[in-house]
Amino acid sequence: MNKNIYILPVSVTFRNIKYPEKMIKSVEGLERRLKGKKLNISLGKQIHKDNMSNIYEATLDKAKVLVKHTENVVPETPIEFLIMSDAHDTEVRVLNRFESEEHIKAPKIIHNFPKYTTVITEDVRSQGYVSLSEQILNKKLSSTSAAQIGKSLAHLVKISQSWEEFKTNESAHLIFYEHSLEMLVAFPEAIDHYRFLEDQFTQYAEEKEDQEKRDRYFVWAESSPNNMFVNKKGEIIFSNFSRGYWGDNQFTLAVFIANIMVHSLLGSIARAKAIDYIKTCIKAYKDVTEIRDEYVFSQYVGMEILHRSFGKGMKLSSQKEKLLLQKLGLTIVEEKAKTITTLINQFKRVK
Repeated sequence: MNKNIYILPVSVTFRNIKYPEKMIKSVEGLERRLKGKKLNISLGKQIHKDNMSNIYEATLDKAKVLVKHTENVVPETPIEFLIMSDAHDTEVRVLNRFESEEHIKAPKIIHNFPKYTTVITEDVRSQGYVSLSEQILNKKLSSTSAAQIGKSLAHLVKISQSWEEFKTNESAHLIFYEHSLEMLVAFPEAIDHYRFLEDQFTQYAEEKEDQEKRDRYFVWAESSPNNMFVNKKGEIIFSNFSRGYWGDNQFTLAVFIANIMVHSLLGSIARAKAIDYIKTCIKAYKDVTEIRDEYVFSQYVGMEILHRSFGKGMKLSSQKEKLLLQKLGLTIVEEKAKTITTLINQFKRVK
């Protein structure tokens, strides 16, 4: 369990803070270390980069693989925080657990090098899978994936509820701070609502007896199309679990639904198609497990849309796009939809 549960106010200091330096500073250095482990490996182009990991195409003994290297994330502004490369451990732990699961597909680990915070996995693209994000951006989203994603996310949530809590790199409080900051800026007077959502999101209680009554489970916070691969049958593979934490697992589905709404408002998915896709996905999810609180779920969706509307993890090409996303996010949070039906209607009418 990560016990980082308090977010301290920004303060000034007379001392310059020294953060850990990068362990591996170049792709050449990474390849050299892997070859030092007697691997017949050659690293190719970088296919993904986020704020803490680089993923490279590679060839290992003539087979196509992916190499994911995780580094410490050093804050550059007062609203960011230090994220240690221990996120690698969370990723590996989750991938190992999913390897034997029937209803969830994730890339299989071929080699793991904890000392270098680097993992080598199969490249699922060589098995006929394509990035769901690329499919969306190319305006070729297939409706066949909606039910499978809803069902797979539900199984992920349901299966992980049986897991005994293990230490993760980040806490629910840190993740909430990151994803809710835009909402707090937009509604600075609504501090009671902010605290309510924080309590729901973290599902944390100080006393052990009270904690046992909370719905606190593993949460996949990076459940966006960027971390999903789909084949022609609509079958899904999930990836990138390094920022998982323990809290309210309703957020996993909320992140995905928010991303579909965002991509639709940005023009990559027709509005009517996005509505049908969302309805199909949620129905398939509910066929496996429940959505505990539709009001809280809807607020998570609004919060996530606001988060993305400021460009976090999204390429926004115009002020018009940004304002449209903000309008939907603000509407969801301010009108406080009690049901998912109301949430979808809010999405349907925004313009």
